Amino acid sequence: MGNELVPVRPVGRPSSFNPAIAAYICEQLAIGRSLIAICEEKLMPDRETVNRWGKKYPDFAAAIAGAREDQADYFLDKQIEISENANAENWQLKKFQADNLKWVAAKLKPKKYGDKQDVAVTHTGAVGVITADLPSLCRLIAEASGTGTSIEIQGDVPSGSVLPPEIRTE
Repeated sequence: MGNELVPVRPVGRPSSFNPAIAAYICEQLAIGRSLIAICEEKLMPDRETVNRWGKKYPDFAAAIAGAREDQADYFLDKQIEISENANAENWQLKKFQADNLKWVAAKLKPKKYGDKQDVAVTHTGAVGVITADLPSLCRLIAEASGTGTSIEIQGDVPSGSVLPPEIRTE
């Protein structure tokens, strides 16, 4: 009996992907719990395992992203609740807590809660680089302005330049 081999069980938490555990993690994130707190529960994988699952399983990564957006909504609701419960004695603590939740919500869902506004600009015209000698460039500018006015060049004109008559160099 003393020489029998006893099977060794792996040390640590199981790291095989489990859809039920994955769904539980997403549900808990959506109601405001941190991934650290969730992973500290008995029978839960550690954070590194959850992060590996996200890299290996795109559907799980998408579910986590959706849960984080729901978490932002939860944090903003919680922020309102905290602000409503402030009083003369605890207003500074409540303000700190509410501001922290508002900041986190802005980071989790910036399009909805962030301070920055995205502005989209569409340009349909041609973009390019004009390479021309100075007289030709001045002529192009005068023609593009459509005013028929001449362009006055101030400063030195490169030697050898022959300026067209409509450009004054006084």
